[in-house]
Amino acid sequence: MSKRDFIHSSAWRHIRAQVIAHESICYLCGKPVDKSIKTGMMAPSVDHVISRNSGGDLADTSNLHLVHRGCNSKKSDMTLEEYRYRQSSQRQSSRDWGNI
Repeated sequence: MSKRDFIHSSAWRHIRAQVIAHESICYLCGKPVDKSIKTGMMAPSVDHVISRNSGGDLADTSNLHLVHRGCNSKKSDMTLEEYRYRQSSQRQSSRDWGNI
């Protein structure tokens, strides 16, 4: 089964549901995830810590964490370190710009 097919499989839906059921905080931003939201940027999503494109395990729960859909979109296939660096440099830029 290809990576793309797996993400649309019942096996993935089961694993995803387990991650969502067992975690409650977005591991990227640290804020609570409202599991009742079904669509939009604040809806629950599951992120592959090591991205699928980088060879991360698709089904290993140690490679999966609960996130907001928007946080997951921002991270894309970056590593956690790349994502955190980008987020911190964007916040720094915003503060610097506001002080001009």
